Amino acid sequence: ALVPAGALDGTRSHGGEGALAPVGDEKDYDAEFLVIQEATGLDDIEEIVAKFHAAEEKNFSLFNYVNDLNSEIERLEQRIAETKGEIEKYKGQGVSTDTYRKKMLRQLEDRLARTTAKADDYDKQAQKAAKTIGTLKQGIQGIFSRIGAGVGNSGVEEMLGNQGVTESNIMQYLGLIEQRTSEILRNYAASQNLGDTRTGAHGGGPAGLPPARDPVPAPAQPPLRIQPPALDDFSSGDETDQEDDERPLTRAELQKKTHRGLQRKDAKLKDAKRSLARAK
Repeated sequence: ALVPAGALDGTRSHGGEGALAPVGDEKDYDAEFLVIQEATGLDDIEEIVAKFHAAEEKNFSLFNYVNDLNSEIERLEQRIAETKGEIEKYKGQGVSTDTYRKKMLRQLEDRLARTTAKADDYDKQAQKAAKTIGTLKQGIQGIFSRIGAGVGNSGVEEMLGNQGVTESNIMQYLGLIEQRTSEILRNYAASQNLGDTRTGAHGGGPAGLPPARDPVPAPAQPPLRIQPPALDDFSSGDETDQEDDERPLTRAELQKKTHRGLQRKDAKLKDAKRSLARAK
């Protein structure tokens, strides 16, 4: 322990005022002071006391600094723990996101596979339809040539061109075939009526009826007009055909629809023949 400067020279009392310190205590103080002097390298006790106060204040400042560092370390450790928790959370989210992304990728790949399969199927159907249309073109061209549908009409070649039957003019070809067929039927009916009239004029009429004075002239033929068949001529008129127009038709459906259209045209031709027969 540090002692006042007066205690070292025996001037200060010990144990009470006016009492001097025992000689043994003074020797102890001197020995301790010598130890302090050797430790500090200072001879003045006041300077030693000042140094001790400065060291104490410095130690206190260092103690506070250490406490602040410990508090900062604890705060940083807490932030590190929170950051690690967030990292683990984001890792989990990353795994979940990657799983979702892989799932969506599989769904898109499946959808692409189905779409590709449908496209291939439609392509095959289109090839079959193109083959069927090619066969129809050949048949229409042959019928058109055999019945002379374009004979005597200078505007036919200009309208149809010289490329034959194509997908763009196939309806015009069918219209000309229909008109030529109707013309042939009308001419045939007119020739039959004219033959019956001439037979009656020469006395070959039915019994009990006088012969006709003048032969009945053949009905005047209307000028040939190109009238392509309407879409209704190839439709059965029911709601099923309207629904079929809103979606691609299969080969079987296309054949069935074409067959219905041909049956309807045949029925119209038969009606025309019956009308001509009744008019005889």
